[in-house]
Amino acid sequence: MDRALQNYSLAFAKALVVLELERGAIVAQAIREVRRRGKIETILDKNKAASLISKKCGFLKREFAFHSSLWDGLWWDLAATLASWFELQQNAKNISFPTVERIICSDVRERLRLAALDGFVRITTEEEERALKDELNRAERSLPVPLFFNRPDGAVRRRSFSLLVKDGRYYALLYLLHDSSGRKTPLKGGSRAVMKTFPVFTPSPRPAGAVIVPLECGRWHEEVFLGAALEAPEMVRAARLSRGPDGYYYVHVMFEFDAPAPREPKAVLTVDRGLNALAAMAVLDFDGRVQPEFDSS
Repeated sequence: MDRALQNYSLAFAKALVVLELERGAIVAQAIREVRRRGKIETILDKNKAASLISKKCGFLKREFAFHSSLWDGLWWDLAATLASWFELQQNAKNISFPTVERIICSDVRERLRLAALDGFVRITTEEEERALKDELNRAERSLPVPLFFNRPDGAVRRRSFSLLVKDGRYYALLYLLHDSSGRKTPLKGGSRAVMKTFPVFTPSPRPAGAVIVPLECGRWHEEVFLGAALEAPEMVRAARLSRGPDGYYYVHVMFEFDAPAPREPKAVLTVDRGLNALAAMAVLDFDGRVQPEFDSS
């Protein structure tokens, strides 16, 4: 997983350098107008942007090795980053183009962190102390870019992740290994997949570039998200894999819920601040009449 995170981060950073030079052409071809919040707004079409980015940065596939389906996630990740930057530019000035903190592998980061901590015993000036603090902060911030999996089992072609459950235990199946990796082995065992398109996880004799990792989560996550997804598998939309500063790996799964019907209020709570009383409250209907049934005095 470390290797995949490292390669993905380096590819992401290098692609941003290319996109900073090509952003004018990509934005010009990917912008469109939509009606949002009751008015016409100019946005960046992420579908179009992802397609353009894949053409501009396709050469990176020769430099960095990870599963082929992750390249789709990378293009979408970059397109979303570009779209956010574009929207910020519409509403503010002097917005710099997105960048990535310097990327270093975990063992190098730990050596830098220990060296910075060791330096505190030898400092003699405030300037040296500030410089060491800056170095320590940079070492601890240099985490890899989270992997973006945008093709769950519902995407029949080139899926990038699955959620599985077996004997009440949940797992994530993450496609990470490069297609030509010698570490690929056939998947064994059986699990019920969360996604509706693959209701039964069928082992295959073909080598697979995926890893299966157990998930640790609270009962609330199981009941509200994972349990609900077993009944409505189409809720699972995407996922991210990250490594935290504590060294643990985290899988962030994105679910899509139907928006609840809006509630029509019948009264409003009004608050008045005064000199004698800090605040006075009353519940009024929409004609301004006090509703005594809500009187809390």
